[in-house]
Amino acid sequence: MDLCVGEEDKAVLRVPMAIAIWRPAPTSIVWVRALMEDLGTSTLITVGDVVTVNTLGAGLDPSVSVVDGRTLRHVGMGVPRDAFDVEIRVRNPPGRITEDAMKAVRTALGEAEAGRSALLVVDGEEDLLALPLIAWGPENGLVLYGHFMGALVAVPIRPYRRYLAVAMGRLAKC
Repeated sequence: MDLCVGEEDKAVLRVPMAIAIWRPAPTSIVWVRALMEDLGTSTLITVGDVVTVNTLGAGLDPSVSVVDGRTLRHVGMGVPRDAFDVEIRVRNPPGRITEDAMKAVRTALGEAEAGRSALLVVDGEEDLLALPLIAWGPENGLVLYGHFMGALVAVPIRPYRRYLAVAMGRLAKC
């Protein structure tokens, strides 16, 4: 069953969770490196074309990256697909997390667990897939996503996993 995000949920989700880094790349990625070292992070997950391109450009290799080929609803930056071992494709319309998208997230996380980096290419909107990535990602993981006002947001999975699992359970079934 798909999950829908209502207007009230969207308002809550616009507030950056965890650590908002209000610095442009590549400075923001330097902060991410330090954060990963401090947290003992072994799994890096990126959501969004700009975040993925900037992370790869700084020499960090995400285990899972989720992109949609767009940046702020415009044509994206062209993520280098050869930087990943596996490419997974899924359709996910705006304002939803489809059942197929949830399966694709689980597949991508499984690939990462097996030591293969995965690029999840979304036809539609990828932003909301940060929620299941945080809820189901590895305990020692770090999810990065871009906030619409310009911050790079870093979410350590361990402290946010339970919260996001509960939040996903409260989204409307559609």
